[in-house]
Amino acid sequence: MKVLVIILIVFVVIILNMIFRYFLYRSISKIILKSSKKYLNITVFCSSKDDINEEYKEETKKLINSINEKKYRIVNGGDNGGLMHVVNQTFSKKNGNILAINFKDFKINKGEYVTNNIFDRQRKLIEYADIILVLPGGMGTLSELMDTILLNEVSKPENKLDILIFNYKGVYNLILKHFEEMKDKKFIDSDYIDKFKIRVFDNYQDIIQYLNIFGKETKLDC
Repeated sequence: MKVLVIILIVFVVIILNMIFRYFLYRSISKIILKSSKKYLNITVFCSSKDDINEEYKEETKKLINSINEKKYRIVNGGDNGGLMHVVNQTFSKKNGNILAINFKDFKINKGEYVTNNIFDRQRKLIEYADIILVLPGGMGTLSELMDTILLNEVSKPENKLDILIFNYKGVYNLILKHFEEMKDKKFIDSDYIDKFKIRVFDNYQDIIQYLNIFGKETKLDC
């Protein structure tokens, strides 16, 4: 009988310890992510492929180098190679602030906020965004873009996020053309560009101009 009581007590202590650690972890995470806001957050979606054409990397460097690091913080999915690495490396060199949100099945780098799965990561990336920047990318980037578009479609105007698409060398032309076809076939509304808050840019200079205006007009929520 005493043995059973001891086992029960040990079991209860273990469970209580797990619960305590869980809520402690959540509290610390919220403090890190919701700390007093000094910057506007640009959530960046882009490719993690290393073998893409070098010109995409060079244009990305020019763009990131031109972002005002005193006004903006970059939020992205971690340093997993490709343009994601270029973004982090370039912004870090100019002492820019970066919040990397990764998930446990990927390679985790020091200082990254870790989620349980890719869906939680995408939710967090959007949740902490003040504005979205979509660089050239593949399926993951498209998934993140579509998630943000869907959220904008169902959200109130004041909760929508501006989506800036860097359509360098027409990399997203077919996607944008498909949107037009969906509009023509009445699957999406004729005013979808405004409803989705999509802004398409062919060069990084126009993106920087847009960000500078957005930064002046948007107040920080401290």
